[in-house]
Amino acid sequence: KNASRAPVRGLLTVVAVAITLVAFVLLRTLSAGWTDRIKQTPNNRVVTRHRLGWGRPIPIRYTEMVRHMPGVRRAVGAAWLDLRLPGDETARFQTVAVDARDFVDMHYELTAPAEQKEAFVQNRLGALVGDELAVERGWHLGQQLHFRFPDHPGQELTLEISAIVKSVRVGFGQRAVWFHWDYFNEALPAEERDQISLIAAEIEDPKQGARLAKDIDIRFDGEEPQTFSQEDKALNTAIVGRFGAMLSAMNVVSLLVLGVVVLILGNTIEIGRAHV
Repeated sequence: KNASRAPVRGLLTVVAVAITLVAFVLLRTLSAGWTDRIKQTPNNRVVTRHRLGWGRPIPIRYTEMVRHMPGVRRAVGAAWLDLRLPGDETARFQTVAVDARDFVDMHYELTAPAEQKEAFVQNRLGALVGDELAVERGWHLGQQLHFRFPDHPGQELTLEISAIVKSVRVGFGQRAVWFHWDYFNEALPAEERDQISLIAAEIEDPKQGARLAKDIDIRFDGEEPQTFSQEDKALNTAIVGRFGAMLSAMNVVSLLVLGVVVLILGNTIEIGRAHV
């Protein structure tokens, strides 16, 4: 009856409540997404990079040295790249060259049929593609992809999609392409070969992550370049921590939005009672 007396007011109330509820859910989802990123990060991995920052490479030979350290189950060398699709320079997604076998064995959070993963390992031109990216681009199994090297005009890298993987880990792998590091390395000029961006090591005892990270850096203390290692979970915690103030503000704002919804509904109810 109250709604029929003032249909315009009733409609505006519904719209206002809907908008504020959407804003509340969006803010809570964004905040929860960053928190889940930390929770879902494996606690049995240690990441090693150049001591001076992510933008500097380290030698691929470091991977084998880390692989044979006590407490390490397996290690993967990886190179982050900025490959582009010819004719579509605006497309942005991760392209990463990896040690195929160890990468597949280590990253259980990337799910796909076993035969697809094995096909990737066995195919030198093979590529693993995140499902979100595959849907976005309309890619399918067996399709050939051609990428351009921004730093080497006229040079291209041809890949074949061997597996389309679904990531069960928030913020990891949904829009990425992984391929064989040795195949990529051979396509580079001689002076640019045998370099990677990081080493991911799977360790036997998660409780020893901090100690092992320190041991890795000590191992390369007399090498050039030197390294900086830390647990993967600690790394992601540090990244999220940079946005800590913003996340806290989002939580506060989301509660204020919820309070606005309550006030709107309360005001509407009281106005309706006054006309009864």
